[in-house]
Amino acid sequence: MRKTSRIFLAIFVAFFALLTAMPAFASDYTLGIFGNANMDDRIDEADVAYIEGVIAASNKPTLLSDTNGDGSVNQKDVEQVQKIIKGSEEQLILIDDANRTVRIDMPIKSVVPLVDRDAKTLGVLDAEDMAVAVSSNIKESKEYQIILPQLARLSSVGSWTDVNGGVKLSNYGGIKLTT
Repeated sequence: MRKTSRIFLAIFVAFFALLTAMPAFASDYTLGIFGNANMDDRIDEADVAYIEGVIAASNKPTLLSDTNGDGSVNQKDVEQVQKIIKGSEEQLILIDDANRTVRIDMPIKSVVPLVDRDAKTLGVLDAEDMAVAVSSNIKESKEYQIILPQLARLSSVGSWTDVNGGVKLSNYGGIKLTT
């Protein structure tokens, strides 16, 4: 009986350790959209408050605090985050898969995510319905069949390194957009 209790306790401790480690596994990705000033993968009122703290010098600026990309963090950045929250922004600035800062005119009508990061960004933004096709690696991925099944059911445009079909889309790193 004592041996069984020790085994059960060991299994319980291992399971608990796994559960506490899971948020760390999920947090290896940061939403690279300027406006995610507090780096919590959401653009919301907490980002407005964070930027106001940067302006008041009580918060340190992050890479994503300068939401309008003008080189300084000020009230215009607060206004840009408020526009993003309302969905009335005219432009978004993001970091693409090639680690380039790109500006995207809004509104975006459709997207074709080519790499994992972009598909996950659509999931975070709850915007999977904007995808019109995906790369073959996303379509064939068991992970996406579970976490983003709507994307896995879309047509494939080929691999992320060799997009086929002659679809004319603007290319911003690993994601294709049409405005």
